[in-house]
Parts: sequence; C-alpha cells; structure tokens
Amino acid sequence: MHHKPHGDIARLVHPLAQQYGVQLMIGSHTHELAFFESWYNSNKPLLVVGAGGGAQANPGCGRAAYCSHAGDYGFGDIEITEKQMTVKVLRHDGDEMITRNICRDGSVVQTACA
Repeated sequence: MHHKPHGDIARLVHPLAQQYGVQLMIGSHTHELAFFESWYNSNKPLLVVGAGGGAQANPGCGRAAYCSHAGDYGFGDIEITEKQMTVKVLRHDGDEMITRNICRDGSVVQTACA
C-alpha cells in the first residue's frame, strides 16, 4: 500500500487481510522506517519503508517494535522460506535495526518458526 492503512482505508483493508490470510502488510509514504508486530485492528504485522529519501520528519511510530530516527534512511529486506518470512529493517549504512520472523500461522517471533 502507498500509505499505512488508517481510517476509511483501514476499514476496507483489515477485513480483507483477515479473510484472505494476509501475513504481512507493507506501507510507505510516512517517511519513516518502521516495523509493527501488530497493526491495530488487523492484528497483522506492518513494515513501513518510507525512509528511502526526501524529507524525513520522523512522525513517530506509536506502538512500533522499531521506529527510525529523523535522518535514518534505510530499507526492508524480506526472505521467504517454507516455514517463515524473515523481515529485516536495515539502515542506509547496512546496520540491521530489527529482525522478526512471521510464521505460517501469522505469529511474529524473534526466533525461528517451528
């Protein structure tokens, strides 16, 4: 999605995410680099990759497991295997800021999925 799912968009997206078994949502635009283990009513993880350039005001990330600081440019890396999706948030200098595994059942863990 271009934006994090808020308001009217969230009311449309969250039920669809539940219905179709979405395991990870990805959004941008807010000029932050963030990972939420559970995004509001969807209870799905959300990766925000809006810190690739341009003005970065660091709007704050609320309940994020990781939230970039102003001027922290970076990107997300996702590896998909049979047992899990591994989501990494990396800063522009290559520093790994957070790693989480999303298991097939949708749970988010720091260790390998069973």
